[in-house]
Amino acid sequence: AAAACPFAAFAAPTAAGTAPSALAPVRIVPSFSKFQSGFDLDGGSSPGKAAKTASDCCPLCLAEQGCDGFVWWQGFCYLKQHAAKFLPGATGRVASLLTNSTI
Repeated sequence: AAAACPFAAFAAPTAAGTAPSALAPVRIVPSFSKFQSGFDLDGGSSPGKAAKTASDCCPLCLAEQGCDGFVWWQGFCYLKQHAAKFLPGATGRVASLLTNSTI
């Protein structure tokens, strides 16, 4: 299993802002936390979507409005809404939170 979502899975920057005129423009791109094996996420879930690996969940989450992270378990991605923390004790599951990176 991959340690994190591959960068190629990311869509184009989701938002663009402009810093003060002395600075270059700032772009915000979606990214995911390092995969956490044996963890679930808090928050609600959508019905599972078939996926061969946890990495397959990355583009599914990016395409789903309101997705804050996912849990991959037994060949399915469970896309999470309002997720903010990892919950231990979830044997066999892989979790990752969506974050934003500024470049």
